[in-house]
Amino acid sequence: MIKLVIFDVGGVLLRYTEEEYARYLHRRTGVDYKKFCKVMMPLLEMTELGRLDVDSMVNILTDRFGLTREKLGWVDAFPKLAKVNWNMARLVNRLAAKKGLTVVLLSDVNKSRSMATRKLVLDRLRVKRVFNSFEMKMRKQDPNPAKRPYRYVLRKMGVKPDETVFVDDREINIIGARAVGINAIRFRSYAQVVRDLKKYGVA
Repeated sequence: MIKLVIFDVGGVLLRYTEEEYARYLHRRTGVDYKKFCKVMMPLLEMTELGRLDVDSMVNILTDRFGLTREKLGWVDAFPKLAKVNWNMARLVNRLAAKKGLTVVLLSDVNKSRSMATRKLVLDRLRVKRVFNSFEMKMRKQDPNPAKRPYRYVLRKMGVKPDETVFVDDREINIIGARAVGINAIRFRSYAQVVRDLKKYGVA
């Protein structure tokens, strides 16, 4: 019997990637997209692991590419580019209202993106808890399975892997969840996720 459903945020509840942000910045400022991504992505990973604060990352990017903070638009661009999947948001709340079922979120995210996502959608969700990578100091995508947060979430929520369903849009994360015994669904669309959840007696 399923007791816990874990939803990813980016790519599932929210349509947004940092690559989109880099393309947006390229259109606005002419910054080279590939060069910007090459510098930004390792810094972004460090912020998502809580090893670098976002303000320091912004300082590095503005200095490296000769931009003002206003031109960089790290905070302002996000609500313009991010699109909430309201069907998935309603599904989360519907499941969260079910007796005997707990819903949590698990996200590879830094502090500033987490705060912005809360304003867009998370504060409207009735989830039990939000597990953020920058707070846990671990990401789903870590190549070392022992450092992935799946077991951490299970331990904190007091459930077994086979009592859990995980929904994520990235295959690497689906593989990681299944490696610890969690039932995992790769997100492609709202309708598909509902169909797959029904197989576990959830939706």
